[in-house]
Amino acid sequence: MPRPRVLLSVHDVAPPFLKPIQDILGLLHHLGFAPPALLVVPRYHRRVDLRHLPDFTMALRGWLDAGSELILHGHVHLDDSRPEGLVNRLKARFLTAGEGEFLSLSQNEALRRILDGREILESTLGHRPVGFIAPAWLQGEASIRAIEQSGLSFYETHTHLVRVRPAQRTRSVVINWATRTAPRRWASIAYSEALLPSLAFHDVLRVAIHPPDILFPETRRALVRLLTRLRQSHQDIRYQDWLDESRSRL
Repeated sequence: MPRPRVLLSVHDVAPPFLKPIQDILGLLHHLGFAPPALLVVPRYHRRVDLRHLPDFTMALRGWLDAGSELILHGHVHLDDSRPEGLVNRLKARFLTAGEGEFLSLSQNEALRRILDGREILESTLGHRPVGFIAPAWLQGEASIRAIEQSGLSFYETHTHLVRVRPAQRTRSVVINWATRTAPRRWASIAYSEALLPSLAFHDVLRVAIHPPDILFPETRRALVRLLTRLRQSHQDIRYQDWLDESRSRL
């Protein structure tokens, strides 16, 4: 019987987080996992631009050449708009710290940022992103239409992997940790621990690792516990593997 699969990814890949990203990659390698997908932000918080940071882009190219997949993770990873509607305002407040960049954009603006971000990644790194994952998995309907128009192969929500063309949705639980405050850290740890007994029942599990996860001892321990268990129970796969498999089922 085939083992359930797990998709490992490192979010917020940007110059300010170089050291924790290196630590995460080292941990995954030590535990025997293949290189994870890297979710790269082209112009993180508008303070840095990959085109002007040769040392960081050299490190990033090395990780990609070693087998990591490249995924576009927003454009600036910063929400400078006012979300419309109560639900979106609640999402922006409680699911992210002002970083839900694609939650309230118009289709034209979302498409502009996606295409510009993709061009920065391709011209700087020499690799084409395989898909798009919005910061905090928050994207409005207009942004979804922009993703579908952009030519990228897939995007994610909190609950699904979404292949763009041909359209296909795969149910997928995602485990990640919230590190902004101690109560959030312990609550997210409790959630991830509660999922452990049911992991084998998820055909495609996602583990989304953020740089701060490795910096706090309690979330680092939770991450190591989860990864150690997954190394025995799951087969780590690439996003391209999932795309190929979903195509074969059509």
